[in-house]
Amino acid sequence: MKIKTIKIKNIGPYIGKNKISFDISDKSKRMVLIGGKNGAGKTTLFNAIKICLYGCVAYGYEANNTKYYEEIEKIINANEKLQNGTAEVSIELLLDDGKDNHIYKFDRGWKIKGKKISENFKLSKDGEFVSETEKSDFESFLLQIIPPNLFRFYFFDGEKISDFVFNSNKNSDFKEAFLKLCNLDTMDIIRENFRRISRVKSKGGANISKEYDKCVADDNLLSERIISAEDEYKEVSNEIAVIDDKLAALEKKYAKTGGISKKEWRSMEERIAKEEIRRGNNRKWLKDIANNVLPFIILRTQLEELQKQIEVEHKAQIDVNVKNTIDTPPIKYIIENVLQNAGVELSGNITEKIIDDIIDYTSKTAAIKPILNLSDLDRYELNSKINSLNSFDVERIKTATDDIEASLKHVKRIRKKMECSSVENYEAYLQAKSDLNEKKAEKTVNLVKIDSELQKYRADKAVSSSKLAKAKSDYEILLKKQSIDDISARALLAFDELQSILYEKSIKQVEQSFQEFFGLLINKSDLIDGIHIDNNLNVLPYKNKVYKVENLKKMLDKSGSEYLIAQIGMHAYEIMQSKMTSCVNEIVLPVEVKQQLSAGEKQIFIMALYQALSQLNKIDVPYIVDTPFARIDKEHREKILEKFFKKLNGQIIILSTDEEIVGDYQNVISDVVSNTFVLNHTSKGNTEILEDIYFGGNMRYDK
Repeated sequence: MKIKTIKIKNIGPYIGKNKISFDISDKSKRMVLIGGKNGAGKTTLFNAIKICLYGCVAYGYEANNTKYYEEIEKIINANEKLQNGTAEVSIELLLDDGKDNHIYKFDRGWKIKGKKISENFKLSKDGEFVSETEKSDFESFLLQIIPPNLFRFYFFDGEKISDFVFNSNKNSDFKEAFLKLCNLDTMDIIRENFRRISRVKSKGGANISKEYDKCVADDNLLSERIISAEDEYKEVSNEIAVIDDKLAALEKKYAKTGGISKKEWRSMEERIAKEEIRRGNNRKWLKDIANNVLPFIILRTQLEELQKQIEVEHKAQIDVNVKNTIDTPPIKYIIENVLQNAGVELSGNITEKIIDDIIDYTSKTAAIKPILNLSDLDRYELNSKINSLNSFDVERIKTATDDIEASLKHVKRIRKKMECSSVENYEAYLQAKSDLNEKKAEKTVNLVKIDSELQKYRADKAVSSSKLAKAKSDYEILLKKQSIDDISARALLAFDELQSILYEKSIKQVEQSFQEFFGLLINKSDLIDGIHIDNNLNVLPYKNKVYKVENLKKMLDKSGSEYLIAQIGMHAYEIMQSKMTSCVNEIVLPVEVKQQLSAGEKQIFIMALYQALSQLNKIDVPYIVDTPFARIDKEHREKILEKFFKKLNGQIIILSTDEEIVGDYQNVISDVVSNTFVLNHTSKGNTEILEDIYFGGNMRYDK
């Protein structure tokens, strides 16, 4: 099955007649690339295709009704509604009936008259309109190939693809797709009919039958509670995310208008005050230097001469003192004693000669007339001052002036920021922020409470599933004991066995395929090791972990089976039970992974699951993908294109933004692309469809 042409008229931004034709002659080129920037109309085109093929069924309605027409009203161009005009979507579909190829054309149109909308649907085969009976039969046939429960499998939005498993309905989408693709979707209906007949015929074992019914009801009730709690958890999480967005927006808006906190304002004022003190200290120091140091630095030569004069006067004073004291009896006596002790003979008036020589030496400075007449203390202080002035580093003056200039520039920057800032609305901002944080705190407390309830429900569900399995086993034993003449009981047993075999075969295939595809798509090697699909078709990711048998037994004895099941999951618990009887010290268990995956990891997880499920499909049905890289980071994009999109069976129509499949990513799929288009949103507000062109210029492929 392949889409050949799409015509769209007056739907959303598509004003007037618009047509897209796909080249379907080359089977190796299965991919169509339609590019459009955000708001260009990709999602509108995506929805229009679904509506054209399925009408009201695309929205989950069995017949055209008011709610359906309300949905149609939303997609019809606004101007056309005002003019009481018409809107249409037409699709040509190539279908192989096993013998020949036929072209089926779907024409679905709407006429607007006031507030009323009417729909007209026509179906033609190879150019001829079919009868109402044939049309009804073909619609039923189409719904058999792609029933409503497979819509999200073949028509998927990258933004919402994770809902296929990680949605509030938990596994319903996956379960329905799995059963349909395996052709097992009628098994449950047949089985329940056999069981109902058998229950009516059974006269004994009423308690066992009632217990089984009770376990089924209890298990279903817990499933509903889990779904409800997950729904509530998701809703509260979204509310918290909305509050976070509001807080970020409030912060951004306040900052954009120059809003700052009073603390920040005071901080800037304090920094300005500190800079003023810093400059004041520098200026005071420079003033002191100018008054007390700079004049003497200028007169450095005179200072040197002054210091010489001080030394000369000091020496002259010493000479005078010596001269006045040397020619006295005590000095003579001292000189004689020194000479005698030295063994010098005292003759020829040697003492007088020594004294005369000293007097002659000291008389040389007698002509120096004192100018300063400094005392010893004054001399020491003046010499110290001169030495200090001579050793002063003049570079310190430049450093101080540079520091003053730097401080002025810094203050200028602060004042400029203050001029652009304001604290006028700070109280209102603070109150709004406080209100939002208070709401967030309440929601967070509620979220913790819901999470606690959810974990309890999941633990109870694990125990309930175990009880249901035992009740089912007891019920099956009861059926085997019933009369051999009870054909329905025997048929039910045989049917259960057949269903189990078929389930097990298909489940094993999906589990193995998922493990292979997930490993090819994901970069992280330690995220999960695989998935387990249980009897209720719940998809449970797991990671293999090694446990010591001794530790498991201790946990079992201390906390009981319910606690252990909640920790490792029912599947791992059942494997543990079977392996603990053998003589081993350690066992490897597939422990259920319960931590939240990121949005991108979820999308890759679902893509691997899609690929695994697609292996079960025997019919080539078109995949229509909107926003393929919604949550995928750049590290994974090439892998996704190469290992996922190019490996899907059948025709693939991808609606990409200008930030997704472009550049090198575009080249990765060029060998399988048959056509390219760009949805160009014009300045007039409408979208035009440009053929054989893509982001970056012309991109024509060999047909």
